Amino acid sequence: MSSPTEPQTPEELRAEIERTRAELGTTVDALSDKLDVKTQARQRVDSARANVTARVTDAKHRAVAAVPPPVQQALAKTQSAAGPTLARAQSTAGPALARAQSSAAPALQKAKPYATQIWAGAGGLLLAVLLLRRRKDS
Repeated sequence: MSSPTEPQTPEELRAEIERTRAELGTTVDALSDKLDVKTQARQRVDSARANVTARVTDAKHRAVAAVPPPVQQALAKTQSAAGPTLARAQSTAGPALARAQSSAAPALQKAKPYATQIWAGAGGLLLAVLLLRRRKDS
C-alpha cells in the first residue's frame, strides 16, 4: 500500500483495490476453513486413518522381515502344497454344504412352531406361579 502523501493515479488506485480484494478473499477463505468444523473433523479422520494404515503396513513389513529365511521357505512350500488341496476341499464342501442346508430347512421350519409353543407354555407357567403366590400372600 502506498503512503497517503503520494499522489495516486486512478490506475494505481484500481490496482491497489484489486490487490486488497484478493487479499480479503484469501483471508475470508482461510477463516471459513477454520470455522468449518465438519471439514476439519473429516480431515482429522482421514489423517488418522492414513497414519494407522502406514503404521500397520510398516509393522507388517517389519514382521515379515524378522522371520528367518528358512521359516519363510518352509511357509512358502506349505502354502504351495496346500493350495490344490484347499481348492479341492472347497469345491467338494460347497455342494455338500448346500445339500445339508436344503435338507435341514424343512426340519427348521417344523421346529419353529414348537419353539413358540414352548415359550407360550413357559409364560403361562410363570403367570400361574405368580398368581398362586399372590393368592398365598393375601
